[in-house]
Amino acid sequence: MQQMLTSVSDASRKLREKYTVRARKSCYRNLHDEILAMILELALGDGGEPLYAKRIACELGLVSRHFRKVVISMPVFWSKI
Repeated sequence: MQQMLTSVSDASRKLREKYTVRARKSCYRNLHDEILAMILELALGDGGEPLYAKRIACELGLVSRHFRKVVISMPVFWSKI
């Protein structure tokens, strides 16, 4: 009985982790490009050094195709390079 409870508990934990990961991913897919652009611009802050802006742009572009498309379309990331 204890082994069955442990097995069910493990399965429940794994499902919860999968659901959490999927929920996090899907929340960004539904954002319009303009809203995501505003969020990403806030993440950049004042931009600081040109290399900082380039590094942040490259890292954000690796998140997903949607992020990459939005980052590439944002002059704020590329105007200081």
